[in-house]
Amino acid sequence: MYSEIKVMHHTNVGITGTIGRNLRTTTISYKHKFNCTWRKNKLQRFVSLIIITKLKQSTLTVSSNKRKASTWANN
Repeated sequence: MYSEIKVMHHTNVGITGTIGRNLRTTTISYKHKFNCTWRKNKLQRFVSLIIITKLKQSTLTVSSNKRKASTWANN
């Protein structure tokens, strides 16, 4: 009877330890995935911001060139 309880106890500890390790691993991988996703999203936002800025700059350049061209044509 005592030995059976002892074995059961060890088995439970073993299972709990395994679950604990798996949960820890899952948490770490989840955090890692979350960080990667966050970084990727941040990078995408940053890249899109650069593209928008460049587009605005090129639009401004085009509009100022048109103004210059129209001024030159009027003179």
